[in-house]
Amino acid sequence: GINAEVHGYNAFKMFDTNNDHSLCLKELKAAMQAAHLNPRQKELEDIFNFYDYDGNRRLDYDEFVDLCERKKPDTEENLIAAFRSLDRENNGYISAKDLRIAMKIMGEKMDDELVDIMIEVADRNNDGKIDYNEFSMVLSRDGSESISQNQPNSKQKTTSFE
Repeated sequence: GINAEVHGYNAFKMFDTNNDHSLCLKELKAAMQAAHLNPRQKELEDIFNFYDYDGNRRLDYDEFVDLCERKKPDTEENLIAAFRSLDRENNGYISAKDLRIAMKIMGEKMDDELVDIMIEVADRNNDGKIDYNEFSMVLSRDGSESISQNQPNSKQKTTSFE
């Protein structure tokens, strides 16, 4: 409700130390440490990249709220950014290893069996990994169709996260 929104905005403003209405990686690290979360640098960067939907290397308030609430991406652009952040080897799919690392980074304690079940459920073509269309089907509201046929090309380098 309104109370939670005010509290969230106040927290955001408190860590926006340079008052530019966004959080850089350093500011996000301070916010996470204040919440008694101490991710390693690589994990912090992965979390940052997952929620930095527009790739501008800053988290705006809405992106920060999604991170705090662990919301799933809701637009095709955000889905592609999320997929790329999980596709750790930039090979066009999410492996069980990629998913295990992502779940650990996001603070989700899952054993290997549960991660394997998640892969199995999402893996519509039974190749043992999740491609973009499978990923978007899982995250779409009804799960029946992917949001788009615009699959991120793993051969193409993105400048979003550089």
